[in-house]
Amino acid sequence: MRPVRTPILALALALLLSTPDVAAQQAREDAVVISAGREGGTYSFIASRLEGVMMSRHQTVVEVVPSRGSLENLIRLDDPSSDVSLALTQADALAAYIEKKPEFTDRFIVLGDVGKECAILVTGSHTSYKTVQDLKSSEGTEISVDTAHSGAALTLRQMTRLEPGFAALTPAYVDVMQALLQIKVASPHSKLRALMMVQRPSSAPEAVRIILDNPDSYRILPILESDVGNVELPDGSPVYTFEQVAVGGRQRPESIEVETLCTRGLLLASKSKLSREARSRLSRMMLQSGDEIIGKTD
Repeated sequence: MRPVRTPILALALALLLSTPDVAAQQAREDAVVISAGREGGTYSFIASRLEGVMMSRHQTVVEVVPSRGSLENLIRLDDPSSDVSLALTQADALAAYIEKKPEFTDRFIVLGDVGKECAILVTGSHTSYKTVQDLKSSEGTEISVDTAHSGAALTLRQMTRLEPGFAALTPAYVDVMQALLQIKVASPHSKLRALMMVQRPSSAPEAVRIILDNPDSYRILPILESDVGNVELPDGSPVYTFEQVAVGGRQRPESIEVETLCTRGLLLASKSKLSREARSRLSRMMLQSGDEIIGKTD
């Protein structure tokens, strides 16, 4: 006797066969685009972790888009013509952006704090610069901040807004390695005498390792609250803290303890580009898997 296929059985079979396609379609519709930093940087690393967790545990596609830094991430998030719906940025970059565009305050939510980021201010150990005040008194001295969109460039701009004396320093958009070489060589034909980076204090990328391994060539200057001042985010929290940090991490015997300016990295989500349901799902994900996504913070 031939088996009888009831309509219910046929429907169940059709649904079963179509489920993967339906799930894949739903994942595409719920996809989010995150603007991270440069490939190999902290923000890029966090974005890649978020991509993996969102797809494997929450069936949501994440597209990671590299960028030149915090400012470009904020511009993309705020731009209605951009697909970017998540962005990583420094708290001081956010404060500076809101200062220019106060209406942006109502356009985002904070999904997470992605850790402390501290300024590392470097000059040549052969120079007379031992404090920030020494550096500011040298009119026309160039300080490398990598690119105009980098976290260091934004931090220097915010520092200058808070303390106009920093206007004596001229920002130079020079690659970090090139800047380290120029500081070491100290050519009389170059005005570049300092470099500022903003990063997790415990991380030790190649540039930090070079600085720590060559104490005869480089000096890390402290940045004190009396040198800069402070500013607040819309929620009233201070943008900066001033802390004793171990540059390169306390596990490295050659790490250097220095008091410096620190801010926070933030993960933002767009209110207009993500539905209420999508923001709720992302919030749930950060509650459940935030530590895994962000990694160990200082």
